[in-house]
Amino acid sequence: MQRGLTEKDRRRNASNECQALRDLANKLKVELLQSQVETQKVKDQLQCIIYLVRRAWQGDEIASIHVANIVGVAPPKIQRSDFNELTATPKSRALNGWARLVIGLLNRMYRDEELDLRAKQLLYMRDREETP
Repeated sequence: MQRGLTEKDRRRNASNECQALRDLANKLKVELLQSQVETQKVKDQLQCIIYLVRRAWQGDEIASIHVANIVGVAPPKIQRSDFNELTATPKSRALNGWARLVIGLLNRMYRDEELDLRAKQLLYMRDREETP
């Protein structure tokens, strides 16, 4: 025959539930902060791309190269005339295909390096937390 819970047991259960809710709230706060940081990073990247495209349209050769690399095509050849007019000549489809391939491979290698670095950072932080 089972008895009802004592007052002490009820308080302990309520305390455990409160602690679980606090932990959940803290976890959600951390996730919210992480998502806000990621959102800000994306906003910054978008502003950078907008700036690069604007500069490329104004004739900045370096910006044109960066935009071409982001898009995944070979950078255009920019020629200046005697009257300071700019003419951009696009590259052939074959060259653009090679540019996409190289950029894709470089992005994959960069992503792998970034994942390795993050894993090492997590291991370091975990070891640091465990060491008294």
